[in-house]
Amino acid sequence: MKTTARNFASSLRFGLLILFGLILSISSCKKDEPEPISGCTNPKSDNYNPQAEIDSGDCIPWREKFVGAYDLSGGTCITNFSLSTAGDFMEIEPSTNATLEDKILISIYMSVYNSYWNATAKVTDKYTLEIPEQSFDQAPSFIVSGEGTIDQDGNLELELLFDNQNGTLYTCSYEASIL
Repeated sequence: MKTTARNFASSLRFGLLILFGLILSISSCKKDEPEPISGCTNPKSDNYNPQAEIDSGDCIPWREKFVGAYDLSGGTCITNFSLSTAGDFMEIEPSTNATLEDKILISIYMSVYNSYWNATAKVTDKYTLEIPEQSFDQAPSFIVSGEGTIDQDGNLELELLFDNQNGTLYTCSYEASIL
């Protein structure tokens, strides 16, 4: 009986040793998960990283390149249309509504009116903005719409269409450089 009990105890220890080894072997086979990639996850940002799985909080929305003060140095509004004069300026700010990250507010100082024309615009892609139809507050019977582009150096071109709602359209372009 002693031999059987001793054999059983030895077998039990041996079995536990094998079970422990098996558990160690299985747990060591687990592959380490790679660290998730951190970066900008917003596709409407200059620094968007399509591989990022975790947002790093450092996204730079497309609209940020439009934000700033500009010198209106040329274009048909200044040379032909007399809507502005050389030296007029424009300021662009982000929308105050944080959920509208693609909206901007444009404020153009027009010395011929000695006041500002304010418009809202939407940044539609990395270098383009769109100004939807809205009233031109300097001449309320006019509706204005347009679009614009910006280059990597901060030079902005705006193309505006003024509609007097009586069948006459005026096209106006601005060439602006960041101050």
